Amino acid sequence: MFEKIIQIQNRTGIRCHPASMIIGEVETFPGHQFLLEFPQGTSTLKSIMDLLGLGLQFRDLATLRVTGPDEQNAGEIIARMLEYKYDCY
Repeated sequence: MFEKIIQIQNRTGIRCHPASMIIGEVETFPGHQFLLEFPQGTSTLKSIMDLLGLGLQFRDLATLRVTGPDEQNAGEIIARMLEYKYDCY
């Protein structure tokens, strides 16, 4: 199992554009299970609304867990996307 604590670096948090990109990348890993745990809830990263429902804000911490045949690679890619600075401030 891949597990990593991530910190949101995007100043506007995880909104529609980042969420769309993240979910799109998650879909490229069939056979993997994703779980993003946050004190206010969890997301399986199966839909944009599921991810947006967490309300992740700038500097929030969450734990990403991934299981599957290529879990290390999948986890690293999705963790980087969650921590990416999408805005240009």
